[in-house]
Amino acid sequence: MASVQNLMTPQLLTALFVFWSLFAIPSGILLKKMGRSPVWAVLWYIPVLAIIGLWVLAFSARPSASA
Repeated sequence: MASVQNLMTPQLLTALFVFWSLFAIPSGILLKKMGRSPVWAVLWYIPVLAIIGLWVLAFSARPSASA
């Protein structure tokens, strides 16, 4: 039986980082367009925090648009 240590190879970690970046980068761009800090996109790298971040964003006050 394979141990967890054998499963966490550098190739797997690199693949996970690239996969998560496919979501984090566009999320940062969208957050910036919404008037939020794009740093919030870092939450994509920790799935539980990503879900919490989505809930916080959904129920937070929207910045007012100046015409």
